[in-house]
Parts: sequence; structure tokens; C-alpha cells
Amino acid sequence: QGLPSGGSATFTWTCTASSARSYTLGAAISATDAVTGAPLSASASPIALTVQAPASLRASIAVAGGNPLVVGQPASVTLTVTNGGGAAANLTAVAASATGGTGATCATPSPEPPRTVAGGSSEVFTWTCTPAAAGSLVLGASVSGTDANTGASLEGTAPGVTRTVV
Repeated sequence: QGLPSGGSATFTWTCTASSARSYTLGAAISATDAVTGAPLSASASPIALTVQAPASLRASIAVAGGNPLVVGQPASVTLTVTNGGGAAANLTAVAASATGGTGATCATPSPEPPRTVAGGSSEVFTWTCTPAAAGSLVLGASVSGTDANTGASLEGTAPGVTRTVV
């Protein structure tokens, strides 16, 4: 493409990363002077950037105090949320659940969102659930949030832990 003396041109391109890692992007141009035939060249200073794997939530739950639980006695519940991705996860909600024939009253998980979990890190939430009646009780939890880089929705559900209540 011809370029008049003193003119400029803008070039745009798209790059697709092959994997999550650090990259360096740069550009070089070469041309020939239309009048003299002399070679011309220029380069842009390279820039470094990091491509991260998206945030990915995994959740696991533990109930202290063994089995069985006792009606009216609070059971301590711990939820560990792990971000297996590279990007940070912005947690916006953590919800405790208690299902089954006995019912239970559960406190609000602590610490309360919003929370940020860095890539490769974990966040621990705790609360208590108090069984209301004898029978079988399943204690669980779910967590939701967004990928800090893309804003994509994230969700994680801990498999429930079943306890007998006496």
C-alpha cells in the first residue's frame, strides 16, 4: 500500500492465545522508499501481557461434630470454595441449605460476600445449622459470582453432607 510523504497508516490485527501464559507482542514494518528505492523499517516497542485461564469454582463442605446431630444443638458447617482457574473470581453470594425431613435453621455464612478469590486460591466460609427434628438432614451450600476478567457468571455447588438427627 502506498503512503504519501509525512503520512501515516494504522494496522489492526487480532491475536488468539494458544494457552494461558505470558506473551510479548510487538510489530515491525519494512518498506521501500518509492523515490530512491532505499529500504525503510520501523518497529514498535514490545508490550508484555498475561493470558489467564478463566476462573473456575469448586466447592466442598464439611460438618463438624460427627454423626448423629442432636435436635436443637447447632452443628458447625465449613464451606471451602476453590478457584481452580487463573483469573480471580468475584464471589457475590454464598447460600447455606438444609434439606430433608427434619428441617433446620441455618445462620448466614461468614464472611459475607462480596469476596475475591485469586486464581489457585481458596476462601473458607463458616456457619451453624440447628436441626429442628429427628430424622435425616442434608446440609449443603452454593456459591455464585463472576470472572474478574470477563464478567462471566460462575457457580459452584457443594455436594450435600447427610447426617442423622436424633
